[in-house]
This record gives sequence, C-alpha cells and structure tokens, in this order.
Amino acid sequence: MSRFRCALAVVAALILLPAAPAAATPTAEIDPLQHDFGTWQVGETWFWLFKIGNDGTTPLEVRSIAITGPDAGEFWSDPAGCQPQIQPGDFCLLNVSFTPTSPGVKTATLQITDNAPGSPHTAALTGTGTGTQTVTTIQVTPDPVVAGGAMTWTASVAPNPGGGTVDFVLDGFEAVVGCQGVPLRADGTASCATRAPSDPGVHFARASFSGFSTFLPSIDDEPFGVRSAPGPAPAPAPSGPPTGTPNPVGPGDAGSDGAAGADGGGSGDRVRGASVVAPVRLSHRGRGVLRVRCPAGRDCAVAGAVQARRAPGARPQGPRVVLARFAGVDIPAGRSRSIAFTVPRAWLADAQRRGVRRTRALVTVRTTRSGGGQWTNRQLVALFLPRP
Repeated sequence: MSRFRCALAVVAALILLPAAPAAATPTAEIDPLQHDFGTWQVGETWFWLFKIGNDGTTPLEVRSIAITGPDAGEFWSDPAGCQPQIQPGDFCLLNVSFTPTSPGVKTATLQITDNAPGSPHTAALTGTGTGTQTVTTIQVTPDPVVAGGAMTWTASVAPNPGGGTVDFVLDGFEAVVGCQGVPLRADGTASCATRAPSDPGVHFARASFSGFSTFLPSIDDEPFGVRSAPGPAPAPAPSGPPTGTPNPVGPGDAGSDGAAGADGGGSGDRVRGASVVAPVRLSHRGRGVLRVRCPAGRDCAVAGAVQARRAPGARPQGPRVVLARFAGVDIPAGRSRSIAFTVPRAWLADAQRRGVRRTRALVTVRTTRSGGGQWTNRQLVALFLPRP
C-alpha cells in the first residue's frame, strides 16, 4: 500500500509542476485564404482587401509580398501598408487588384514570405475576363505613295462589332489630323483621307479600334513606302558646240550614278548600317516589334540588343539594363524586317506601377553587309507601354 501511495504522490507532483513557457513566435494569418474576383470586362479593374494578422507574441517580419502563378500578370498587390513588420495582436490590409487582359479564367497565388512558422503563406486568387476578341487590319492606298501626295487609310474590324471608332496614327505616335474617332460604318470599316509624309522612306500606318459593347479593342500596324516627288524637268541643252574645258571624273569622285561609298549604296544611302525606323509599342505581355531597315546596295545581317533604364519613372532611374537581344537576322538591301522580342514581365510591371506610359529604349544594331564591312548604330527609340 505504501508503494501505491508513493506512486500517487509522484504523479501528483508531476501534475502540479509548472508547464514550460511556450516559445515566443509570431503567426501569419491571411484572410481570406482564397478569393474569386468575379467576371470583368477585359481592361477593367477590381480591388479586394486581404487581412494579414499576427496573433503571436513577437513581431511578424514581412519580408516579401509577391503574386505568382500562370496568370500573375493579371493581378497586382500594393505591399506598402504591410511592410516591414506587423506587431503582436495587430493586422494590416493588403490591396490586391485584378485586371484581365484577355477573356477566360485567370488563376494566381498571393505569396507572403515572413518569419512565422510555415512561411511562405499563400492565398488562392481567381478571376474571369470577358469580351469578344477583335482583329483590326489596315490597308494603305496607294503604296508606295509620292511624298506629300493624297492617300487613303482603311481599317476593317472583325467580327463586326456594330459600332465604335478608329484612331489613325502615323509612325506609332503622331495622331493623323482629322482622322481621330472615325466611326465604323455598317460593314465594320472606317476610312480616312490624308496626305503622305514629306520625308521619303518606310513609314507605318496604325489603326486603333476603341472597342464597343463587349467587343475588345485591337490595333494593327502596316508599313508603307513614300517615294520622292519627281523633280522639275531638266532645261533643254543649248544648241551649238560646247564651250569651256571638260571636267573629267577623277578616281576619287562619284560618277553620275552616285555609286561612291564603302557600301556601294548610292548617294542617298547615308546610313551604312541597318537602323530602326519606327517606335515600338509593347503588348500587355511585354511583346514588341522592332522595324529594322537595311540601306540600299547590299544585304544586311544584323544582331543587337534593346536596353532601357532599370527603373523608368523613378528618381533616379538607375543604370540601363538589357531587355532583349536578337541575332542572325538577314534583311535584303533596301528592305525592312520586323524583329519580335519580349521584355521581362517584372520590368514591365514595375514601370506600369509607376504610371510610365512612354520611355526611351537604347537600341544597338550591329550590321554586317554582304561583301564585307561592319557598322554599329545606336538609337534612342520611343517605347510605348500598355496600360496596367
């Protein structure tokens, strides 16, 4: 019996011992853990507030807030109110938005990296974009056109939206006077009569459909040629025998065909290497097209890079970074070619958050002409960014 009482005494003593204090630690609670933003027209934006709470006993250090997943670019978060710390018993409100750029269901994940157990903590994001995709095409007549001559731009939108307007733009940024907000006709087309640019070369016509009802906006660019206006007729040669002393062409002079120059491109071939001939417009997914022209005379093989400031719109903007590279592009003499590229989505999203709609890209084009000769051109090219 005494042994039994001793055992009971030991058990009682163990029960009465004070419990070890719990380790001091923060917690991270996201509310809600999943959210459906609903269905929105492409280009529209809807916001939702997520609550991030700390029910622990030490500060919660919020190290990063990111959106990941297949459609991360459709969502955006503003971490300003939740960093760097959330005190014990406190919470913050995180603003997250959804802006669909195309129809369909979009999914992503809100990811918060912190010092609480179980990091990173996540919440599921979904939303749906709606609208009918349209395709706009533009036709320029005549092509080529004489500098300063009359020309007509015609845009067609399919499927026919039954309404809406078209803006016509020259070379990516110059609004054509009298050709803004042209209403679509019943057949889904819109036309504008205008004058050709005064400078010969390759130019670009753009038609931008505004969107109508559930039909989404769309854009098309089309290159067209502008040739020099014919000069005045030469004066008639004087009758009778010539007078004066002949002036023969020396070995270092250009003949009447203007074929002098290292690249044999003719007297009008001032740029010996290939060059960018139009501004660049980025899509919502960061895709752009460089329009590069090879001078007349000999074919071009080009390579190069597209650079921009690391943080456009900020002060300071930071050093230039390489957004894209291209190589092995062959362009026939006197012709232009489109070179597609894609900028990093993180760079584009960062610029959009700062409200940047236009910046400048430094484009380096290294040209090797057939038959020998290499040139490097560096140009500052207008880079237009989409709305976020």
